[in-house]
Amino acid sequence: MDRFSTLLPQVGGLTFLSSIGRKSSVLEKTMSHEVRIKGGIRHAGSLAFISLVMLFTAVTLGAADQVEWQPVSAEELALKDNPAAPGSSAMILFKEDFRDDWKGERKLYYRIKLFNEKGVAHADIEIPYQRGSEEVKDIAARTIQPDGKIIEFRGVFFEKTLARRRRFRLLAKIFTLPQVQPGCIIEYRYKLVKKKGETFGSTWIVQEPLFVREARLTLRTGRGFITSLARWIPSGSELRVGDDDMGRVTLRDLPAFEREVFMPPEALIQMRYHLRYSPRFSLSFYVPFVNGFIGEPKTLRAIVQQLVSPQDEPETKLRKLYAAVQERIRNLSFEEGYTKKERKREKLKERKSAKDVWQYGYGFAWEITRLFAGLCRAADFTSDVVLIVQRDTNFSDPAIPLFEQADWEIVEVDLPDGSRYFDPGTRFLPFGVLSWENQGVQGIRIRKTRTELVTTPLSPADENLREDRLSLLLRTDASARITMIRRYTGQAAVERRREFFEFSDQQREHELEEELQVLLPAATVKEITWKGLDDLGEAVEIAYTFDLPDCAVVLGSRLLVKPVLFARPSIFRSWKRKHPVYFPYPYTYIEEVRIVPPERFEVEHLSEPRQRRAAFGQYEASVAKEGDAALYRKKVTVMGLVFEQRDYSSVKHFFDFVAAGDQLHLMLRAPGAQAGSE
Repeated sequence: MDRFSTLLPQVGGLTFLSSIGRKSSVLEKTMSHEVRIKGGIRHAGSLAFISLVMLFTAVTLGAADQVEWQPVSAEELALKDNPAAPGSSAMILFKEDFRDDWKGERKLYYRIKLFNEKGVAHADIEIPYQRGSEEVKDIAARTIQPDGKIIEFRGVFFEKTLARRRRFRLLAKIFTLPQVQPGCIIEYRYKLVKKKGETFGSTWIVQEPLFVREARLTLRTGRGFITSLARWIPSGSELRVGDDDMGRVTLRDLPAFEREVFMPPEALIQMRYHLRYSPRFSLSFYVPFVNGFIGEPKTLRAIVQQLVSPQDEPETKLRKLYAAVQERIRNLSFEEGYTKKERKREKLKERKSAKDVWQYGYGFAWEITRLFAGLCRAADFTSDVVLIVQRDTNFSDPAIPLFEQADWEIVEVDLPDGSRYFDPGTRFLPFGVLSWENQGVQGIRIRKTRTELVTTPLSPADENLREDRLSLLLRTDASARITMIRRYTGQAAVERRREFFEFSDQQREHELEEELQVLLPAATVKEITWKGLDDLGEAVEIAYTFDLPDCAVVLGSRLLVKPVLFARPSIFRSWKRKHPVYFPYPYTYIEEVRIVPPERFEVEHLSEPRQRRAAFGQYEASVAKEGDAALYRKKVTVMGLVFEQRDYSSVKHFFDFVAAGDQLHLMLRAPGAQAGSE
């Protein structure tokens, strides 16, 4: 069994390709705070991350210059390559990570040897940190040239936004070390300081994007007895805590962590320690805490009577309650993090019950979720909060109690035809839809006096649909006026709403235009409209009108046109694969292109239909005549989530076949041209 298989989400009814037939973190709720070296992590796509925003804030290094450095050996200066991984561009000679859970501080020190020109790129340093939760202090850095000359960094550093999601914003301090060349050693140190009462979490990642020759890890424990669980770390490298509440371990020859497209959450597959403190907040305590916040049904009954009618069918009642919670309650979990001073200035009051959330009109996601559960109970439904482990950053680990890993709450409601799940704490989710990271995961249902394990369902591929419908009005000069409607349903629609919910109309138009021009740089946009971005409807639609030069190739009296405007190479380039393939959710993509030739031109011939069927997906593409026009249609369906390395060749063959089909061309013949002649 692959090491990853033990952590796969157990989705009812779905057979994985490893035993078959996706959690990437919230953005990353469990973030590795290891420095991100250039060429390392970049967030994009289904996790809904915004474009990098540069926030140039010049800051001097001040007292950080007083940091003491370790001596550099002649062996380190003379090193020409990594003997453990020949051909490497760089390697980490030494890493020190001192984590103080008592004070909420971490001190990190890196020494990196650069072997070639590619390695020089590692002189661009990014130090990530979570805005509002921690600070970066005491940065010091220097360059050690091949002859031993030392150049202290006395420049400035800048800030940029790496990623945003909900209230989470991941920033980075960035700077570039001076006078770096192949053969240099670069090193830097810094400190991360948590806000009072906050911790670094249970996941302590030790692997890096570069090979690590030696890593010295030290842990000063916080309150309570601590145990640790090592994941993927070589045997004999357990972190042991002594009587002095200090844990120490030295790791050697750690392989570089290789990032790949469509891989599982990094925090899941990197070498790491999982830290557990005891005594902990227990599940037996949590049950009355949840139900105490919800309160007795009678406390919310008057609200329910204003929202629903006794004559309403059960589902109608649920729809009304769900819409009221989604539309009337301000969701603070999807806004920038608030400081205490900001909360006081805005006069946000503490919510001590579900009734308070309704009366004040705002709350965090978990408070909104409990309000919905309470309204359902007041409407005489059997409803309970369910604690789950979201799979966008991690999968539940069977070696750790599920309660300790839970990081989100949803609601389960019993109906005559079975139970249904709702996620009112996530903005813009249509009725009865769970966000993908909450699907196919284990959870704990918090009943009034007991708990039970449940597994949330997985939405089928045809519910998570993206459609591109285009009309190309070709001109004889090979240019075209194009109208395109992009339609999203299910998870695809949820992701679009998440991306744009904070933007003004002007910002939305700008972002959408930039999206199109990344795909088609030569396009001249005439109009962009949209609907469904601000409601709980089934679909989001975005319509474009644009001109595109050179939409075809002129070949004498013929035009050669490519129907697939957004064709790309296969998403999997290499035949080698280190990690499993992981898709966030099953999905369907449909592309329909209607090509209208210039006056009196005609389609010369049609290509044969293409199709491919596999255990995890289906593909079909065809071209047909429709009057004087040609109609191209493609449909791709992916039904699986996680595919182990042994199945990678089948997955790659499938997507290579799809990419090859996207290279289709159609020949349009001008008036008077002879068939088959030029």
